[in-house]
Amino acid sequence: MLYGDDDTQFFLSGAMRLLAHLDPSQPLALTDHIWFADRRHDADAPKCLPCSFNTSFLRAAHGEDGAFHPRPACPFCTVDLACARYGPQHRCGPAHDATFRAAYSPRLQGRPNGGPGREEDVELFNSHYAVWFSSQRNAEDAARSEAEGADSVEQPDESEGARGQAGAGRTGRGSAAESSGGLEAFEAAAHDERVWEAAASLPFPFCARHDDRVHSRKPPAGCLGSSFYGGSGLVVSVGLMRALDLAAAERLIRGLRNATGGDYMLSRALEAQGFGLTDPGLHHLHDGGSRHYRQFGGHRRTLMDSLEAFALCSEPLQNPEVLPEERLWLLEHAVAQHARASHTEGAAELMARRAETHMALHTIAARLQRDPRVRAGRLALWEGLRQDVCAKGAAAQPGRDQDQKQEEEQKEGLG
Repeated sequence: MLYGDDDTQFFLSGAMRLLAHLDPSQPLALTDHIWFADRRHDADAPKCLPCSFNTSFLRAAHGEDGAFHPRPACPFCTVDLACARYGPQHRCGPAHDATFRAAYSPRLQGRPNGGPGREEDVELFNSHYAVWFSSQRNAEDAARSEAEGADSVEQPDESEGARGQAGAGRTGRGSAAESSGGLEAFEAAAHDERVWEAAASLPFPFCARHDDRVHSRKPPAGCLGSSFYGGSGLVVSVGLMRALDLAAAERLIRGLRNATGGDYMLSRALEAQGFGLTDPGLHHLHDGGSRHYRQFGGHRRTLMDSLEAFALCSEPLQNPEVLPEERLWLLEHAVAQHARASHTEGAAELMARRAETHMALHTIAARLQRDPRVRAGRLALWEGLRQDVCAKGAAAQPGRDQDQKQEEEQKEGLG
């Protein structure tokens, strides 16, 4: 499902490219535009990377405290994994990977166009998770309230170390399913609710692909409370829609006060049932961390207003706001853009124009990729595209000027 505001525009080619390597049975809420602590695109926002993400692409931690890097979460992002609250038994290993190969679609591990996997088992596993998380949270809230009411009882420690030394779990011990591992443990967690009732922390096969090189940073303080930005869109998997307790989500949303919008309300409903946001992570593949390497609204709004605007026909090539290589990347990977029009008619007109521009650019790029000069490396794709677009624009300009002149003369005659 593509979720957005009334002025959010989705580009289906980018969405299909994004989803080709993901298993739709995973409960996924996908975006790379996340607000946290009143900051947009916040680097410290609690989130996960897809299970198949290669951590070697993450730049090493820098600065005195290092950089906070999200963890690839398997089989999907949970609040605990997004907040980096997991213990050694929740670091992905051979037993986890063997289970994923046996139970899930190959897409879970990044292989495109794989089969569906054990759909019934996976759906049961997903749906049990939301119930388990809610019961654990309610038990923690009750214990906290009891402790706060008794002066002689110490306050529960919610630090990273207490919730799992990089957290061994809520009580510091794992369930039998966690220790045994393998496909049998997965089947037990999917079909036997007693496994979940006995679980002190995330049951097998939940895990994070932990990389000591980049995953040293503690979770951000006050980890809860991140939200996706509705204007830039959200992609929701069928697995998440089936796993959510819709009645519980509706009760929570009805009880919210001073909510800023539907994106905030849905974010709180997902968080309340233990589901975290998954960042596709492609911006990590580019040095410098340019804000334009974002699939959800991370580029200048006027980029797709016309072919000429995209190809920089009337702008100097020196230091443009969005570089040529960023423009080509966005053409291929952009999933959604916020139109930000002030009225419905304007938004519809703007979206139609940008959709036409987007399709025309794809057609030109596909033709150029077959051009012998581009294939032989004698002509860069960007240069070919710019020459094509700008030459056609220049040739059409005299005609446009003549039409404008005739229109003005007609107006004067009517006056």
